[in-house]
Amino acid sequence: MDDLKILAELRADAPLPDADRLRGLRRRATRRRRWPVIVPSLLVTAVAAVTVVIVASTSRAPEVRPLPAVETVLLNSETVLERAARTVEKRAAAPEPRPGQWQYTKTLNVQPADGRTTTQEGAVFADVFLAAGIVDRPGDVP
Repeated sequence: MDDLKILAELRADAPLPDADRLRGLRRRATRRRRWPVIVPSLLVTAVAAVTVVIVASTSRAPEVRPLPAVETVLLNSETVLERAARTVEKRAAAPEPRPGQWQYTKTLNVQPADGRTTTQEGAVFADVFLAAGIVDRPGDVP
Protein backbone atom coordinates (compact mmCIF):
# COMPACT_ATOMS: atom_id res chain seq x y z
CA MET A 1 0.00 0.00 0.00
CA ASP A 2 1.45 3.32 -1.06
CA ASP A 3 0.18 6.22 1.03
CA LEU A 4 1.75 8.82 -1.19
CA LYS A 5 -0.26 7.59 -4.19
CA ILE A 6 -3.47 7.75 -2.14
CA LEU A 7 -2.68 11.31 -1.09
CA ALA A 8 -1.83 12.28 -4.66
CA GLU A 9 -5.18 10.87 -5.84
CA LEU A 10 -7.02 12.85 -3.15
CA ARG A 11 -5.34 16.09 -4.20
CA ALA A 12 -5.33 15.40 -7.95
CA ASP A 13 -7.72 18.27 -8.68
CA ALA A 14 -5.85 20.79 -6.44
CA PRO A 15 -3.68 23.30 -8.33
CA LEU A 16 0.05 23.33 -7.78
CA PRO A 17 1.24 26.22 -5.58
CA ASP A 18 2.94 29.15 -7.28
CA ALA A 19 6.22 30.73 -6.16
CA ASP A 20 4.57 33.40 -3.96
CA ARG A 21 2.58 30.79 -2.09
CA LEU A 22 5.65 28.61 -1.54
CA ARG A 23 7.68 31.62 -0.37
CA GLY A 24 5.03 32.46 2.25
CA LEU A 25 4.87 28.87 3.45
CA ARG A 26 8.67 28.68 3.72
CA ARG A 27 8.79 31.92 5.69
CA ARG A 28 6.08 30.68 8.05
CA ALA A 29 7.83 27.32 8.54
CA THR A 30 11.25 28.79 9.23
CA ARG A 31 10.06 31.69 11.39
CA ARG A 32 10.76 31.21 15.09
CA ARG A 33 7.81 31.63 17.33
CA ARG A 34 8.51 33.41 20.56
CA TRP A 35 5.42 32.22 22.45
CA PRO A 36 6.77 28.74 23.22
CA VAL A 37 9.76 30.41 24.90
CA ILE A 38 8.02 33.37 26.54
CA VAL A 39 5.13 31.53 28.23
CA PRO A 40 7.25 28.98 30.16
CA SER A 41 9.73 31.67 31.19
CA LEU A 42 6.89 33.84 32.51
CA LEU A 43 5.50 30.88 34.44
CA VAL A 44 8.91 30.12 35.96
CA THR A 45 9.32 33.79 36.93
CA ALA A 46 5.87 33.87 38.56
CA VAL A 47 6.53 30.67 40.53
CA ALA A 48 9.89 32.03 41.70
CA ALA A 49 8.29 35.30 42.81
CA VAL A 50 5.58 33.48 44.76
CA THR A 51 8.18 31.26 46.39
CA VAL A 52 10.25 34.27 47.45
CA VAL A 53 7.19 35.96 48.95
CA ILE A 54 6.17 32.84 50.88
CA VAL A 55 9.68 32.19 52.22
CA ALA A 56 10.14 35.84 53.17
CA SER A 57 6.81 36.03 54.98
CA THR A 58 7.32 32.82 56.98
CA SER A 59 10.95 33.38 57.94
CA ARG A 60 10.46 36.67 59.78
CA ALA A 61 10.64 36.65 63.52
CA PRO A 62 7.36 37.75 65.11
CA GLU A 63 7.30 41.31 66.31
CA VAL A 64 7.39 41.64 70.07
CA ARG A 65 5.27 44.54 71.16
CA PRO A 66 5.45 45.80 74.71
CA LEU A 67 2.22 45.51 76.62
CA PRO A 68 0.50 48.78 77.32
CA ALA A 69 0.67 49.99 80.88
CA VAL A 70 -2.49 49.04 82.73
CA GLU A 71 -3.76 51.51 85.23
CA THR A 72 -5.18 50.03 88.41
CA VAL A 73 -8.53 51.48 89.35
CA LEU A 74 -9.69 51.08 92.91
CA LEU A 75 -13.41 50.40 93.12
CA ASN A 76 -15.74 51.25 95.91
CA SER A 77 -17.66 48.13 96.94
CA GLU A 78 -20.78 50.17 97.63
CA THR A 79 -20.77 51.54 94.06
CA VAL A 80 -20.24 48.08 92.55
CA LEU A 81 -23.06 46.56 94.57
CA GLU A 82 -25.43 49.41 93.72
CA ARG A 83 -24.75 48.98 90.00
CA ALA A 84 -25.30 45.23 90.31
CA ALA A 85 -28.62 45.81 92.10
CA ARG A 86 -29.77 48.26 89.40
CA THR A 87 -28.87 45.74 86.70
CA VAL A 88 -30.88 43.01 88.41
CA GLU A 89 -33.86 45.36 88.85
CA LYS A 90 -33.91 46.03 85.09
CA ARG A 91 -34.40 42.35 84.30
CA ALA A 92 -37.89 41.01 83.72
CA ALA A 93 -39.39 38.85 86.43
CA ALA A 94 -39.21 35.11 85.89
CA PRO A 95 -42.49 33.58 84.71
CA GLU A 96 -44.43 31.82 87.44
CA PRO A 97 -44.72 28.05 86.99
CA ARG A 98 -48.19 26.61 87.24
CA PRO A 99 -48.88 23.65 89.52
CA GLY A 100 -47.60 20.50 87.88
CA GLN A 101 -44.76 22.27 86.09
CA TRP A 102 -41.13 21.79 86.96
CA GLN A 103 -38.14 24.08 87.21
CA TYR A 104 -34.88 23.16 85.48
CA THR A 105 -31.63 24.54 86.86
CA LYS A 106 -28.11 24.28 85.53
CA THR A 107 -25.19 25.69 87.51
CA LEU A 108 -21.66 26.13 86.18
CA ASN A 109 -18.96 26.64 88.78
CA VAL A 110 -15.45 27.68 87.66
CA GLN A 111 -12.64 27.65 90.19
CA PRO A 112 -10.45 30.73 89.58
CA ALA A 113 -7.31 29.18 91.06
CA ASP A 114 -6.97 26.16 88.77
CA GLY A 115 -9.72 26.63 86.18
CA ARG A 116 -11.62 23.46 87.12
CA THR A 117 -15.27 23.56 86.12
CA THR A 118 -18.16 21.64 87.60
CA THR A 119 -21.67 21.56 86.23
CA GLN A 120 -24.75 20.70 88.24
CA GLU A 121 -28.12 20.07 86.66
CA GLY A 122 -31.43 19.51 88.38
CA ALA A 123 -35.15 19.63 88.01
CA VAL A 124 -37.70 20.17 90.77
CA PHE A 125 -41.48 20.28 90.45
CA ALA A 126 -43.11 23.51 91.60
CA ASP A 127 -45.52 21.50 93.75
CA VAL A 128 -42.57 20.11 95.74
CA PHE A 129 -41.42 23.64 96.64
CA LEU A 130 -44.91 24.56 97.79
CA ALA A 131 -45.43 21.34 99.77
CA ALA A 132 -42.07 21.65 101.50
CA GLY A 133 -42.79 25.23 102.47
CA ILE A 134 -39.71 26.45 100.62
CA VAL A 135 -41.77 29.02 98.68
CA ASP A 136 -45.12 30.63 99.45
CA ARG A 137 -46.52 30.64 95.90
CA PRO A 138 -45.55 29.16 92.52
CA GLY A 139 -42.98 31.36 90.81
CA ASP A 140 -41.05 32.30 93.93
CA VAL A 141 -37.40 31.42 93.60
CA PRO A 142 -36.16 29.11 96.35
